[in-house]
Amino acid sequence: LNWHSVAGANRYLLEIDLNGFYNSPLRQAFIMTDTAKLFNNLSPNKKYFWRVRPFNEYVTCPESREKTFRTSLTSSTHDISELEGWQLAPNPTRGTESVQLFISASESFEAVVQVLDLTGRIVRTMDSQTVNAGENVLELPLYGLSEGLYMVMLQSSRGVASRKLTITR
Repeated sequence: LNWHSVAGANRYLLEIDLNGFYNSPLRQAFIMTDTAKLFNNLSPNKKYFWRVRPFNEYVTCPESREKTFRTSLTSSTHDISELEGWQLAPNPTRGTESVQLFISASESFEAVVQVLDLTGRIVRTMDSQTVNAGENVLELPLYGLSEGLYMVMLQSSRGVASRKLTITR
């Protein structure tokens, strides 16, 4: 998940839950200094609710407008065993921007990042990207890509992971 920084705020209360009341036993809450959080322990094919409340030592702002997302189903492809989780942000995005790949890995590995259009044609490639153990951020430029739906593929010698990317205007 990612959100915009708020002037004057130096911390954010991030809440995520399976219901919009944020009162289930599965509710998770985090005090963050960054404006992004990668999750790798969410249930597949579930709708999640999330919100952010910016604050500092003196003032707490109202929580942000509630947002939702649905986790994807598990895949039968060979997963990258070192990959603990990854996401694209912002998504959807404008094609004039780049997106960030937030990658969490248990150990280092080499990967190729490819963007494919819906016909399967490779429209962007980032060769030989080193993903270190821990948290990583890769910048994927999108200049010249048309509005539409794309697949971003992360490929290593051990497997493949993919995410949908939507470009809007």
